[in-house]
Amino acid sequence: MTSPRAIGGMPPSRVHRLAGGLEIAAAVALIAMMMITVVDVFLRNVFNQPIGGAIELVKIMMAYLVFLGVPQTFLSRKHVQVDVVDHLVGPRALLCLEILGELCGLALMAVMLVVMGREAKDAHDMGDITSDLMIPVTVLWAPMLVGAACSLAALVALILSDLRQVLQAGRTP
Repeated sequence: MTSPRAIGGMPPSRVHRLAGGLEIAAAVALIAMMMITVVDVFLRNVFNQPIGGAIELVKIMMAYLVFLGVPQTFLSRKHVQVDVVDHLVGPRALLCLEILGELCGLALMAVMLVVMGREAKDAHDMGDITSDLMIPVTVLWAPMLVGAACSLAALVALILSDLRQVLQAGRTP
């Protein structure tokens, strides 16, 4: 886990603490996935008795892992970036490109949150359950919605921090 760090010289915020907590939950999901898989393979090979619904549990844990890890990925700026023009532009232009990328990410996460929210509501209203273990599908949607919402907050924090840096750079001679 990466510790919450200041963005743009500012101390860690609630968004940082929330993202850090979600990162821990994502790590727990990864450990659970590994343990379920190892135990399932062991029981299958040694006793010919696999864990019922193991694949379904691993899928649920994967949703937790991915969506709960995204906010911290944004905040630590460890997402995939393609540095095509970095060497062609100055630091201020590079920061503006960073803000543009963050705005695109913000738009994408907002659309995802709206669409996922509708799907989650439909699944809840219909009483959808998983096929093997009969787990309510809302158990899958919850971490996805929380992760997407926290990702939005993380991107807003990054954009505000980067805008402050652009404005400060404009004031210095």
